[in-house]
Parts: sequence; C-alpha cells; structure tokens
Amino acid sequence: MKKFIFLFLTCFSHFVLSQNLVPNYSFEEYSTCPNFINQFYKLQYWYNPTTASPDYFNSCSNPSLVGVPNNFFGIQNAYSGNGYIGLGIYSGNVSNYREYVQVELIEPLEVNKKYKVSYFVNLADTFKIASSEISALITINSFYVDTNINLNFIPQITNEVIITDKINWVKITGSYLANGGEKFLTLGNFNNDFNTQIVYIGDSIISPNFEAYYYIDDVYVGLDSTVNINTEAPSKKEEITLYPNPANENVFIKTENSKPAEMFVYNMQGCLMLRQRFTKNTNINLQDWPAGVYYVKIVSENGIFVRKFAKEE
Repeated sequence: MKKFIFLFLTCFSHFVLSQNLVPNYSFEEYSTCPNFINQFYKLQYWYNPTTASPDYFNSCSNPSLVGVPNNFFGIQNAYSGNGYIGLGIYSGNVSNYREYVQVELIEPLEVNKKYKVSYFVNLADTFKIASSEISALITINSFYVDTNINLNFIPQITNEVIITDKINWVKITGSYLANGGEKFLTLGNFNNDFNTQIVYIGDSIISPNFEAYYYIDDVYVGLDSTVNINTEAPSKKEEITLYPNPANENVFIKTENSKPAEMFVYNMQGCLMLRQRFTKNTNINLQDWPAGVYYVKIVSENGIFVRKFAKEE
C-alpha cells in the first residue's frame, strides 16, 4: 500500500508541474462547427488580435471546406483530436501580410521559472511557399492592432529553419525564463518580408496558392517536466512502426535497427507504465491498461525516439 501511495503522489506531482497552461490547446472546443474559411471566431478561448483572417478546421465540418483531414487547402490529419488552426505566415501577393492568433493562459507565469513552449506545424498542400518564423510571443497584456501586416514585437520562440514538410507534423519548441506575470501567448510571424526566409516548392497545379500557410496543433506552455516526453519525429536512422493505433488488446512496435535499446511507456500524466528491453519486434499487452493516450519512448544508440498511441475502451 505504501508503494502504491508513493507512486500516486509522484505521478500527481508530475502532473501539476507539467500542466499545460494553454486552454483548448488542441483546438477541440468550439461554439458552433465551422463550415467555411475565416470562421476562427467559432473557436473557444482563442481569438484574433488583428484584422487578418486565420482559419479553424475541424472534422465536424460538413461539407469539408474546413474539415479534417480533407479541407479547402489540402489533406492533413490532426496531430491529436479532431481540430487544428491555419495561419498565413508569408504572402507572395500582399506585402508583409500576416495572420496571428492569441490565447490567455490558465494562470500567469511565475518569476524566474523556466517554461517549455512547443507547438506542431505542417505546411498546407496547396501552398507553394515555405518559410521560417512561425513564432510564439509571450506577454503580460493582451492586445488588438487594427492591421493585417506584421506586428512589431520580438518573439521569444521561433524557428530559424524553413519548414517544408507537407506530410508530417513538425515540432517547434523552446524554453522561456519568465519575468513573472506573463499571461498571453500569440502565434504568428513577427518579421517583415525582408527578414523572413522563404523557399518556393511545388508546382502551380498542385500548389497554386502563392503564400506560406501552416496548420498548427497541440500548443503547449508549461514548467519543464521531470520526465522528458519529447514528441519529435524519429530520425531517418531509425524508422519505427507502431500498430494498430488506436489499439485494444495489444500494440506492436517494429524497427529495422537491431542495436540494443530500452523502451519506456508513459501515460498522459507522465507516470511510467512500463520499462523493458526493446527489440526489433516488441509487443505491449494492453488488456489491463485503462483507456487513454500513451507515449512510447525508445532510447538507443541513435538517439531518443517517441511514438504516441491510444488505448480504446
């Protein structure tokens, strides 16, 4: 009994430290289902701080102009859940045009505490420009600016590398040492056109839109966790396949790498559910596990690799 209580308290403490301060972080909650572009206002908790027009996508949409995975701008599953948003990061047609989204955090940041900030992005299929500067700004106060061009702020988190991936979700992450009292998060490109790196990709038929437009999902702001559940995609050195997903009784994990490795499985609260040696073909028996989302963390000579799966009822 003592061991059980200790494990419970450990997991509970970790959950508190790792709490995501972003409400509606995966864009599931809405007032009414969106049915056309420019209906970001239907999303709960988030709002538009300028006159530009970010978009909200959800699988509830019918017809699927702003659906998930099929929508007006391409085909992309949500990183998690049923919804995501879309932002214009750079325009080849309108000088310095930018779209932003803003949210009030659940509680203010604490002075001299280090926070992790992360979010996942994916370049929409029908856009022929890829860019850098998909950034995060943390502020004490909210703001509204009557403009549709870049805002003159210096973000704390940004990607200096151009993201061209139209298939996989790419994680942008960074750390922020709080001054104390910060309570608002704004996402977008705060640079002007001259200071934004871009490349042209795709052809005019598959990618007719002359902009850089990104889907965004799973936004996170929280204290650094005692357990590092890194959700970046595995490198090409070690491709890992996990199936079925979602699973019921068993989940199977395969890799072509035969080098020694160790596997850890965590639940959403960061509690360690399983630790064992990882081989090329590994099976996890889920029959006694509660339904929910789990992270598989594999540590090998090639690095640390993470996959996520869901256990059904």
